[in-house]
Amino acid sequence: MLGGLLGIGFSYLIVFGINKLIGTTGGMGMGEPLVITIPLMTLPVGIAFAIMTGVLSGIYPAISASRTNALTAIKRD
Repeated sequence: MLGGLLGIGFSYLIVFGINKLIGTTGGMGMGEPLVITIPLMTLPVGIAFAIMTGVLSGIYPAISASRTNALTAIKRD
């Protein structure tokens, strides 16, 4: 979840920087300047994707660790 929140924060910073850069160029002479926004509906989707990625990447090592014999794992190391 922390990775998802950091990703959202970084994306807002990047979009803010791009908007500042585009705003200083005057919108490329087309009248109104181009403004990039991040829709609020994408935030829960991004958080859910980050949580699912974290859970799924943790399931495989947990399953493989639960299948090994503890005594064998201790003797190996």
